[in-house]
Amino acid sequence: MNKIIGFLGVLCCFSGIAQEKETWLLQIENTNVYADEFTYMFKQNTELFADEQHKVNNYFPLFRDYQLKAHEAERLGLDTLASFKKEYTNFEDNFFNNYITQGPVKDNMIKETYSRKLKELEASHILIATPDASDTLAAYKKAKDIAEQLQKGADFKEMAKEFSDDSSAKSNAGYLGWFSVFDMVYPFETAAYQTPVGEISAPVKTRFGYHIIKVHNERENEGSRRIAHIFIQEDSLANAQKEAYMLYDLLEKGEEFSVLAKEYSDHKASVKKGGEFGVFTRRMLRPEVFSTQAFLLEKERTYTKPFKSEYGWHLIKLLENNPILSYEEEKPDLYQQLKQSGRAKQIQNKLVDSLKIAQANRITYAADEKYFAQHLTTLLESKEYTDFPAEKLYLKIGEEQYTYQDFLTYAENNWRKVQNLPEAKRVNAIEEMFKTEKLLTDYKKYLFTYDSDYRNKLLSYKKGMLVFELLQKQVWNKAQQDTLAQKEYYKTHQNKYVSSQSYNIDMYASPTKKEAKKIQKALRKGKDPQEINHKYNVVYTQGVFPVNSSKIPKAYTPAEKVSEIYKNNTMFVVINLYEEVPAQALAFSAVKGKVISELQEELEQELVKELHQRYNLKTNQETLRKLQQQLE
Repeated sequence: MNKIIGFLGVLCCFSGIAQEKETWLLQIENTNVYADEFTYMFKQNTELFADEQHKVNNYFPLFRDYQLKAHEAERLGLDTLASFKKEYTNFEDNFFNNYITQGPVKDNMIKETYSRKLKELEASHILIATPDASDTLAAYKKAKDIAEQLQKGADFKEMAKEFSDDSSAKSNAGYLGWFSVFDMVYPFETAAYQTPVGEISAPVKTRFGYHIIKVHNERENEGSRRIAHIFIQEDSLANAQKEAYMLYDLLEKGEEFSVLAKEYSDHKASVKKGGEFGVFTRRMLRPEVFSTQAFLLEKERTYTKPFKSEYGWHLIKLLENNPILSYEEEKPDLYQQLKQSGRAKQIQNKLVDSLKIAQANRITYAADEKYFAQHLTTLLESKEYTDFPAEKLYLKIGEEQYTYQDFLTYAENNWRKVQNLPEAKRVNAIEEMFKTEKLLTDYKKYLFTYDSDYRNKLLSYKKGMLVFELLQKQVWNKAQQDTLAQKEYYKTHQNKYVSSQSYNIDMYASPTKKEAKKIQKALRKGKDPQEINHKYNVVYTQGVFPVNSSKIPKAYTPAEKVSEIYKNNTMFVVINLYEEVPAQALAFSAVKGKVISELQEELEQELVKELHQRYNLKTNQETLRKLQQQLE
């Protein structure tokens, strides 16, 4: 996948692709279809020609007819239908969002995530909340003042107890314990990992408010452990220590940990599972002595000596050790976690930031900064646009120009998205949203022009939709709904709708030839088939079967009512013939589904023939020859 970088880089990196795109393969009137689109679609459909030679020559007619149908759909304006535009726009937006998360920005975020995953931090914080999206300026000033006092030597614990809006701060002085990547919201996590041990961060904004973070310590992330344990509660038995060591001695003598846990452990939640406690990281386990002992175990199936915590006595067994793996091994899982955590939005934000820098010379912010700050809310509420400079230039990106009216329309449609913000920030927020959308729209155009992978995936989907709409309109619906055409097709192709010659038979399959002979003899004596079926160890089948049915032995000939014995795979078969059913014409009602299907095929062939006659087609034979050399 091509690099997602600034436009200057895009133009450099994709110049070769642009040259390849100029190599046309097919012309339909004045519209070029390029070689790279053929290459993309050919590779998507290689299974059609897996065992064939001359694959390119065989695929090219299908590709050409597909392009003709897509061209005809555009001529008919099917791409302007509201339903089509809605579906395609949704696909394009989703595809673009997924596409931009595949490049270097994504890789950088995964690398950042991995580097953070290698460490665990111990920290405290002070929260200055911004409830109900109230004015954040006062909250920021308060947080900034607290941070300055802390930098001058104020006691963090005391400041947390006095000023923090975290309800737990009164009892824990803002202490958060240990955490790692994904445990905190992204802005908080980033600030924490960028703050050296022993230092205090500047105020950082999250959806909860402003945080001042103090990082106390850091340690290596040892991954996770799946453990089992036995817990002896001190108040349940005076001699808990003695019992714990007795259990340890039994383990040393070979007793199963799970058996002892079920019988002796006081931890009710894990007793039924043989003491199995689940999968935990070190920071998830409490108390500290418990997590320390659990992570001292490295070899699976080993266990600790008894140790005491504030709750009682414990023995821990390591069932599974899951250390942090290499970057390449962790990468797929980290990417999925990034997507699920919502941090993929950060990828888009970083892309937008890089585009603003790289495209500075292509962007013109022409709007009067004060105009909308003063008038937008009034315009939206009153809907009175007297003296509104609708055609005045608001923004220009490359050759694309957006007017004051374009921005106002966008604000009308998206104002609800900023209504939870402080009133003073709404106009600026909606303006930034508008600029971002237009910047990304421009980037989509560049990708479509210079990135063949991006372009061909979109073209494939769009043309596939167009061909579907065309065939549904002119082929499938017509064949489905036109009963006269169906019956006419049935009448003119009557010889195709004939039943196969068949046999009405009883068939007896036995595992031994000896028993098959007994069955044959009984049939020739006129014994009742059901009586034979019950008397002998036999697989009995009755019905009307086509002469070429795989169930009938290939050597079978209906010379007599009761057949000779045939070996069919591992069974010995005797057939009792009632009648030979000759081939006969099938009623329309019996073959209607097949008639419709074949009528659709005929209508599609007629449509393609008509399109070949309607349009002026040219094939670049030199390009086709090069494709044969490249792809075969």
